[in-house]
Formats: sequence, structure tokens, C-alpha cells
Amino acid sequence: MRFTLSAFLCLFIGVLHAQKQKNSIELPPYVKSGKLRNGLSYLIMQNKTPENRAELRLVVRSGSLNEDDDQQGLAHFVEHMCFNGTRNFSKTSLVDFLESTGTRFGPDLNAYTSFDETVYILQVRTDTAGLLERGLLILEDWAGYVTFEPEEIDKERGVILSEWRTRTGGSERISKLTFPVVFKGSRYPERFPIGKTDVIQNAPYEAFTRYYRDWYRPDLMTVVVVGDVDVQKVEKIIRRRFSKLKRVKRPRPHYSQEVPLTPGARVTTATDPEIQTYNLSFRFMKPEIDYFADGGVEQNFLIGVANVLMGTRIQDFLANSQSKVINANAFIGNTLGTASALTFSVLPKNQQWYEASAQIFNIVKTAADHQANDAELEHVKRIYRQRLESAVKVKEKTPSSEWTANLVSHALRQSPFIDPEERLKRFDSWAQSLSAESIRKLIAHYFYSETWAATAVAPESDKEHVPNNAQLMSAVYYFLSNKTFPYIFTPPAPKLQVTSATYPDETITILPENRAGYKGFALANGIEFYIRRVPEEKDRIIIDGFLFGGNSPFADSLLPAANYLMQTVYESGVGQHDITELRKLLAGKRVNIYPYLSNYYHGINGFCSPDELETAFQLARLYLTETRIDEEALGRVKTREINLLKGLYNNPDTYFGRELNRILYNNNPRATTPTVEQVEKITIAAQRQLWQALFGAPARLRWIITGDVDEEKVKALAIKYLSDLNNKTSPVELVDRNLRISARDTLYELRKGENPRSQVRLVYHGKLDSPADEFQLKAAIEVLKIKLREELREEKSGVYGVSVFYNVNSPFNDEYTIVIAFNTEPARRKELTLAAKEVLARNAQQIDAETLRKVQELLRQDIEKGRTTAQFWHNLMQGYIKFSKPESSADIAYQRTQIDALTADQVSLWIMRYAGGRPIVLVLDPETASQ
Repeated sequence: MRFTLSAFLCLFIGVLHAQKQKNSIELPPYVKSGKLRNGLSYLIMQNKTPENRAELRLVVRSGSLNEDDDQQGLAHFVEHMCFNGTRNFSKTSLVDFLESTGTRFGPDLNAYTSFDETVYILQVRTDTAGLLERGLLILEDWAGYVTFEPEEIDKERGVILSEWRTRTGGSERISKLTFPVVFKGSRYPERFPIGKTDVIQNAPYEAFTRYYRDWYRPDLMTVVVVGDVDVQKVEKIIRRRFSKLKRVKRPRPHYSQEVPLTPGARVTTATDPEIQTYNLSFRFMKPEIDYFADGGVEQNFLIGVANVLMGTRIQDFLANSQSKVINANAFIGNTLGTASALTFSVLPKNQQWYEASAQIFNIVKTAADHQANDAELEHVKRIYRQRLESAVKVKEKTPSSEWTANLVSHALRQSPFIDPEERLKRFDSWAQSLSAESIRKLIAHYFYSETWAATAVAPESDKEHVPNNAQLMSAVYYFLSNKTFPYIFTPPAPKLQVTSATYPDETITILPENRAGYKGFALANGIEFYIRRVPEEKDRIIIDGFLFGGNSPFADSLLPAANYLMQTVYESGVGQHDITELRKLLAGKRVNIYPYLSNYYHGINGFCSPDELETAFQLARLYLTETRIDEEALGRVKTREINLLKGLYNNPDTYFGRELNRILYNNNPRATTPTVEQVEKITIAAQRQLWQALFGAPARLRWIITGDVDEEKVKALAIKYLSDLNNKTSPVELVDRNLRISARDTLYELRKGENPRSQVRLVYHGKLDSPADEFQLKAAIEVLKIKLREELREEKSGVYGVSVFYNVNSPFNDEYTIVIAFNTEPARRKELTLAAKEVLARNAQQIDAETLRKVQELLRQDIEKGRTTAQFWHNLMQGYIKFSKPESSADIAYQRTQIDALTADQVSLWIMRYAGGRPIVLVLDPETASQ
């Protein structure tokens, strides 16, 4: 379970959030909607991607805003209790039942609570009789039949407090300071969803049932079902089940969602030792946008185009050598309650808050003062339209989870659900009369609002460079008064300037189809291609062209230059196009192809749509034959990274990650992030030499291409653009740099931060006899995920969650690592560390038959869910061809045989083999924890 506070902590992320019942938007005919006599509504849609699955949602239009003073945190707590006992599922039997069907707790079974809503998330199978109705029974229980057993409430208090500790930190402290200023006069700053710890610890049982009785009402609920279902059958089940819920005769009115827009400035500045970057945020506020009103859809188009215009201008400016800005954005959208805003945020270079803010203000003010020229208007319209067009292309293969998210937004009155084809048709009709003046007026409407807010947030170390409230307010008024001039838009070249192969060689050698179903061919110069079409994947192709080597051939002294090489290449543009023109050329197109470099691999990867496959090949050719590595681009990269590195380890989580790698790998420089001093010393000459060494033999590339792809088209494009690449130069050789765990002790205790939370990592590692043994690791890990959650969360109430994962050191495949990670209160971390070890010891002796059945079904359903996606097959093929795993690991028939053959004794033996030794324990305690 989670709550959606994080979206608001940055104070510059807009959310479409309008909830008052107003004029309706007519749903497309393939969405069945209705309302029961008790007020509960439903939305049902058949969608066969993926097959044999359905997404179920229970939407409750109530969140933390409706809590009474003695209930702060209980909206979220009630959400947790829905998983801890209902009329038909006692205690944790709900999770047990769903896991036995292959449903994963987290990805497939979850919920969230925000200020204004609570949404329950469940995916069920529809290929087995009764599972869909069983899923709707679960939603019915959540809607009206949660038991709230006192014992379960008391056990869950510790889990909620652990979640509170997980989310508490510098960002949360800053939000507590800025929210009351930005949303002055509203209820939102008083009702953060996570609540107050004293309420969580001590709230009487009656307070829970009171919230549930008052707000879990049929008239505030919508049931959403999307998937491989019979719509009429689902409607009958919903009517039969949910009609039993009683309408409340005298319902409590919602607490006000009003955000008063009193004219004037709302300004605050704050610092915190755990904040990583200096950020300024500016909001120019207006009443909420009603997207359901007459003309609301067209208003959404206008806002979308305006946001594209501001965003592209800012991106262009960031590449300017005069920029004092590391990053920035600007957009219009609904925020909280009854407010919308034009929000823009600024990350300044070297604490230059005034200069950076002035530059972004100038960009936005220019858009508010002057019309875009015709060329720019057509440019931004095209970008926005291509996004809508993409939704049309994937309509028939859009996964049910995406349709469900859109219907949930519709149910919450956040954004209307419109058929993608109808939306594109309406846009085309509307765009014919769109004027640059209407965009300017919209931006000016917000920019010159009399109600605005400004915040400056920085690390404690930057305190001397942070303005006080008066200085920040004065600066904004000055920026608002500055004179601006019309924006000069430079159109890009009509297309990528690229040449095809001078002497294309059409010689093709067909490679045998492998067990992953990939067909292959090789060009005469040696480049190999492995291709698999995935019929269920629409309008998406995944591409990975790789070479062995990565940064492993280079001396340690060259690692900083290597680590930032690809950023320099990207920032430089390619061929005749600098980064600004390249962005314009590719804007709106579904193509994203860039070079990459890791410890042991390098190459070119990304994705594209079928329509842009030739563009992808053109970009690959340009990067391989007309690379740009510019001094100015390196300067931007160094400035940005140095600014980020200076505060990166203020955050305890990031600090712990760095120290964990440093300790485990005994200060191996290939397991650590470069320092500021190392980045400052990077030279353009070093990066150019590295590039030449890496890509001097591009004909050794092996390409994996997966998705909505035509094999014959790939052959033609490969011949056209890659058949003349050099195959004479020797490539760099892969070097084993001994990137293996070599920690000397078994316990490391560190301290960082103020948050009353201990982070614990148990690390098991050892030699892997054969790459084929990885399946043993996978099965063992699945058991440990279940058993550690049951013990540490459900029985001991000590953690919010437990992560268990493993890694094998490809391409050598001779060492495995298992990591068990959890957070808890400092006073309990030794107890829970011991408990985790005991769970491993017990299951190394014996696992029960029910857990084995769960694990088998989870692994089977991973295959069933994955086999309809390009990413699933791409990962299998990478494992075999790139990461040197056995071919059987890419064969799903063989995988199914392995799963069916699992026995409890086998898995227990594997737990003993891989996690039976003494772990390395790493702990991060707060600085205030007692010794």
C-alpha cells in the first residue's frame, strides 16, 4: 500500500484534480457505465491485452482531507485494514488466496490514499472459473465489510509507523514548511495522508469504524473493471453484489476542497541538511480547470500545446552557453482542490538563484507577452498531435492497466475518458482555428495572476546563498516588470542529414532461429541481427546493439571521463545537427536512440515506433560515423554533474547506497561514483580517445530487435545504413576487473540523517557453479520474499516492506549476490535482523507445501503475463546473447518444465546453498540513535 504525497513534495508537479460533479462527457460505446440505486457507479470495458487478465479497481472519493482531528492518518490506515480482515477473508487470507493464483502483492495487489481519494488495485486471472467473481467479492468486502478486528488494528500500527519512517526525511520536513504557505487557508496542509504518529499509535478503534462508516459509502464509490471479460456478465455480478450495500440516509458532507486565491504573494524559503539540490518554484494560481465542462476538452488541448511551447523553449535555452540553469520546467495544470496554476521550477547553477530565475522568468514572460510565429506554432502543434496519434496506433494493443488508469481519472473527475480516435479527430478540427494569440492569452492569464507563490529550497550548506522572503518577493516583482521581446524560433532542417552506405553490400547470411524464437542474419562485414516480432506489442520496437568491453579495458584514471562520455555525446548532438536542432527534428517522434556505456558492455540502444525504424537506423549510423564530442557540451555536463554531486550524499538513502558499494567492493573505483574533483579534471581529448577505442570497430556490433518489427524491413535498412561499417579494426577486449564482493568484515554500522529509522541490508554472496543454476536462485528468492514479509511485517509488525533480490555478475556468471533489505525503528533493528536470519534458517530446513504451490504459480504467471510483451522476450534474448547465460534460459517451455518439477526439498536445499552462510550485515542508523 502507498499514499500519493510524493507527487506533491516537489511543489512543481501539477495534477489534474477536479472532483465536483459537473457536466458529463459521453463515454465511448465500448465502455459500459451505470449506477445502482444506492449510488454506486461502475465502468466496464472489454480489452484483450493481455489475454486472460482483468484489472479491477474500487475508487473511493474520499481521502485524508475528510479526516476528523482525531483521525489524522486513519484514511490511509483504513486502506491498510482492508488487507487485514473482511467478512469473507479473515486476517491475511486475502493475500494468501491471491498469491496462490499467481497474483503478486505490490504489482498486482495494492492501494493508495491521497488527500481526496482512496483507490484499491487488483489484477485477477480470467482463465480459471470463479477467479473473476472472487475478485469482485474482494472489492465488495473492501466496500462494505471490513472487520476492523482490534488485534489486527494494533498489529498494523507498527507497519504504518514503519511506512511513516520510510517517508520521513528532508523532503517531508520541507513540505511541512512550504505547504501552509502555498496552499494558505486550505485544509490540505493540515491533512497529509500519512498522518500524525500519536494518532496512528493511539487512535481508538471507534475512530477507524467512524471513518469507514462516514466515507466508504456507495455514493462515493465507483467499481472499474477492464480486461478479457464478458461485459454483460460482469455487470450482472456487480449489480448482484454491490446492490446489497446500503445507501446512507444522512451522509456527511465532504470537507471543503477550496484553496482560497486571495490576491497577493505567498513566499517562503527553507533549507534542510538532507536536501540534495537547490530548487526554486513559482506558482501563478487561478481557479481549477473544469475539463468536463463545455469546451473542456478543447481547453485541455490548448493547455497541452502551451505546455509544449514553454517546454521546448526552456529545453533549447538549457543548451545555451549563457544559461545559469541546470534544469527547469514550466506547465499549466490543476494542482490541489479548487486551484490550478502555471508552475515553473528552476535548478540554478552554482547557487545563482537570481540569475537563473530571471532567465526562466524571461522565457515564460516572453510567451505571455508575445505571440509565437507561424513556424513555431506549427512545430508545437505537430509535437502535440503526434502524442495523440501514437495513442490511436496502440489502441488495439493498449494494456488493460492503462485503460483502467484513464477510467479511474474519469471516475475521480480529473480528466474525461475519450476514445483516442475521437480525441485526435476533435484535436484536428480544433487545431485548424488555433491561433498563436490564444496560446499567448492563456499563458498571460496565469502569468499575470494576482495570486502567486514562490519557494526557495536548498541544502543547509547553501544557506548563505538562499534569499530571505523579502528578497525573493522583490525579485519576482522585478522579473514581472521586465521588458521582453518576441521569441526568435529557428526551424530545424527538414530532415536528418545522413548519407546511406557508399557501397552497400547486400550479402546476407541467415542465422538459425534460437530457442527464444529470434531469427537472425549477418551482414557481410560481420554485424549480426537477432529479430523477434511480438504480435501483441503495438507501435513499439526495442533495440540494443552491443559490444563487449564497456569501460573494463580502460585504466582506473580514465573512469571519470568514461562514465560521463555518453552524456557529452548526447549533449553534442550528432552529425550536422547540434543538440538544439536534433531535439527539434525528433520532437514528437517515437524514437529514442543513444549510445551507452556500462562496466562490461557498450553500444547503441533505445526504442522506436515502426514508422520511425528508419530514423533509428539513421541515428545509429550518424553516431557511429559522424560523432560529435564538443567542448561546450562537456562543459555543460561537468557543470551539471558537479552541482548535483555537491549535495548528492546529503540524502541518507543515497549516502547508504554509496557506502554499501564502497564497503562490499572494498573501494573498487568501478563500484563508486566519481568525485567533484575527478569530474573537474575530465578533458575533451580523453573522451574523444575513449570513443575511438570503443567504436573503432562498429562492425562487431550485435543487434537485438524486438517488438512490432518487420524482419525484411530491418534487413533493407541494415544494408542501407550499416553494411559499409569498418570491420578491420580490432575491438577493445573485455577485461575482468574483479568487480566481486570482497568486504573484510561481517558487520558495518554507519550513521547519517535525522529520520528515526534504521536501514538494514543482509548480503549473501558466493560462487555460482554454473549459469544454469540461476533458476535455483530465483526459486529460493521467491520463497524468501513470502516468508520474510509474513514474519517481519505481518507477525512482528516491524517493517513496512521487505525487499529480497539477487544478482549474477554477468558476463562472467561466477558470483551471485542476495540482498535482503528493510527499514525499521532503531530500537528493533537487531531483533528484526535476527528474525530475518531465523526465517532463512527455518526455510533452509523445510518449506511448506502451500508456499511451494504459491511460488510455482507466481513463476508460471510471470511467464504468462510476460510472453505478450516485447520487453519480456528482449530480456530473455539479452540474457542469452549478451549476458552469456545458457540458451535454455531463453526457452519458456524449458522454464515451465523446471517450475513444474520443483520440490520443497529442492528449494530448501537451494536456500541452504545460497543463503546458508554468514551474511554481511550493513546498517545505517540515524545520527541521534543511542549506541
